[in-house]
Amino acid sequence: MSDANTLPIFRANFDLVIAITQLTPAAEHKEIRTLIEDHIERWSNSTRIVSGDFEPGLQWFNVQRPLSMAKDLRGKIVVLDFFTYCCVNCQHVLPDLKELERLYSVEDGVVVVGVHSPKFDHEKDSSSVLNAVLRNEIAHPVVNDPSCKLWQMLFVNCWPTLVILGPEGQILFIFMGEGHRIHLFKSVTICLEYFKAAGRISAHSLPTRSERDATSSSILSYPGKICLSHDGSHLAIADSGHHRIVIASNVGLVTDMIGKGEKGFQDGDFSTATFSSPQGICWSRDALYVCDTDNHAIRKVDLIRKTVVTVAGNGQMGSDEEGGAIGPCQGLNSPWDCCLVNSSASPPQDPDVLLIAMSGCHQIWMLALRNGVRWYKRDE
Repeated sequence: MSDANTLPIFRANFDLVIAITQLTPAAEHKEIRTLIEDHIERWSNSTRIVSGDFEPGLQWFNVQRPLSMAKDLRGKIVVLDFFTYCCVNCQHVLPDLKELERLYSVEDGVVVVGVHSPKFDHEKDSSSVLNAVLRNEIAHPVVNDPSCKLWQMLFVNCWPTLVILGPEGQILFIFMGEGHRIHLFKSVTICLEYFKAAGRISAHSLPTRSERDATSSSILSYPGKICLSHDGSHLAIADSGHHRIVIASNVGLVTDMIGKGEKGFQDGDFSTATFSSPQGICWSRDALYVCDTDNHAIRKVDLIRKTVVTVAGNGQMGSDEEGGAIGPCQGLNSPWDCCLVNSSASPPQDPDVLLIAMSGCHQIWMLALRNGVRWYKRDE
């Protein structure tokens, strides 16, 4: 690599984002395009390029063989996603990358490559990375870099970080953290158009394969949580990989499948309702409360009426850290687990508060299930 210090590019990238943000709402697309093209023009001719290649011997997923920066990725706009599989913020970036892959194929000239850069020792294991690829339904190529060599080479210092490379390995954009969807899409789109006009984009394919196609099916797929009914007769299982809830007797007899078994955000009866990677569950008499994690929502399963309704969240990731809105009007951020507790006004056998582990904002939230429960703000 020639001059690997990416700090000047990050600073220029930060200035670019500020400049775009400060444009008036009526600013024309041409003004944004000019700012991004000027940035591309400047950095596509710099000496900051990835001139080396991936370290040999690394484990790759979703490809038939290791990819080469100099051969396979030459002529492509490459988005390097530096992530670690235990990081919820890294998981928040995945929907943006999936949408980017839907918009632009490899043959169009855009390639997303996940670079797994472990934070902890136990995350270095390639079998665990494979499970994360399958669990999160990642379809693009992923390389496990247990020594974080590429991370260090590019001076990356936080999870997640997206690095956009030009067709000859030029380091063009660096986005640190989550929440860069709009700027990511604009940057990739204009990069692709800019280099395609110069005849520098290649339409060649890559030797991809699907890890999911190589796995056998089972009744459960990466179950996230389990909860026992109050009388001990039944289990509720978050069948996270199948996007549903399974009810089984305590001897393993399946009595109900809750959810259509495909990703979505739809209320309805047990056969039509949809979830997206549900996790935490808690049992409340004849109902279940479910953390519908990737839908950023809390769902209530009525076991008598056999229906699913949304009691909080709206399917979109919220950024609110205070709360206080009612039901679906309140945005949530990756609710991961929950439990029922009693307020001072409720009898012991009738809990009226749902505590929620809001993993996306690293907080514990309280959802009042009945009127009259007092909410406490952080300054009380």
